[in-house]
Amino acid sequence: MSYYQSQQAPMPQPGGHPGAPGTSVRAAVPANPPGVLSAAVWLSFAVAALGILAGVVDIVAGKHSIQNALNKAAGDLGVDPSLVQQVGGDELKKAYQTLIIKAVVSIVVAAAVLLLAFAARNAAMWARITLTVALVVAMCAGSGLQLGDRAVLPSISVIASSLAPLLSIVAIVLLFLPPVNRYAAARRNA
Repeated sequence: MSYYQSQQAPMPQPGGHPGAPGTSVRAAVPANPPGVLSAAVWLSFAVAALGILAGVVDIVAGKHSIQNALNKAAGDLGVDPSLVQQVGGDELKKAYQTLIIKAVVSIVVAAAVLLLAFAARNAAMWARITLTVALVVAMCAGSGLQLGDRAVLPSISVIASSLAPLLSIVAIVLLFLPPVNRYAAARRNA
């Protein structure tokens, strides 16, 4: 083998011209993120919106919903609903306060998911991991707390709290698929 055959061929540099022997070209970062990353971010936005919606609906319509459930239970037992209101007024207040606390937790966690979804758009590993943690917390603290009281919650809140965990699981899987990992590596190496 001759000296020239043993040397590496020059690698093309930006602009198509070969560079100095032994230099390499860095991989170009794709102009757009992969579709699975965009889908994961949009699903995370949807989870955040559902968490905020469920929390706001619980705060706005929760007391009325609890009152309706209490009146229905009283009617089923053959008790006068006004008597139940007089006797259970303090318990109704406590139940509504508990519901407000759960709704605020849902809203705060949803806001964290929203902020971290914005950060995860560039596929940085720290953003994807923290978004995953926030989505898991949203499944437990947001939807889990609210669905525990589904018998007395407004229907919209129950539907939103039921959809959010399903969307969260799909978003978490999409965040770590190979196209996202390749995009993150290309951004990191650029």
